[in-house]
Amino acid sequence: MSSNNNNPLDYKGAYIGKLNSYAHQVYGELYAIDERTILIKDFFYDGLASDAYFWVGATILPSNVGFIVPDETGRTNKLRQYINRSIRIRLPDDKTIQTIR
Repeated sequence: MSSNNNNPLDYKGAYIGKLNSYAHQVYGELYAIDERTILIKDFFYDGLASDAYFWVGATILPSNVGFIVPDETGRTNKLRQYINRSIRIRLPDDKTIQTIR
């Protein structure tokens, strides 16, 4: 019996880092699955902010430099509550992970 698991659903990708948490108990670990797909593992967000979206940018602190990324359903609606979920989000067509580093 082999302990090597080649299930593509188990592939996390290259580790990027942790989400910055400034409010609302945000937590999660980021992985680059491919040049446009990000896995957020064990994502937690309390869902209480009035205008929270997935926002990607290259600055350390939140700023107006960046862009909204659709959620795991492809929508850019206000984020709902997430409790330790692993989700995949996809960057817009004109963006790649390399362009935001």
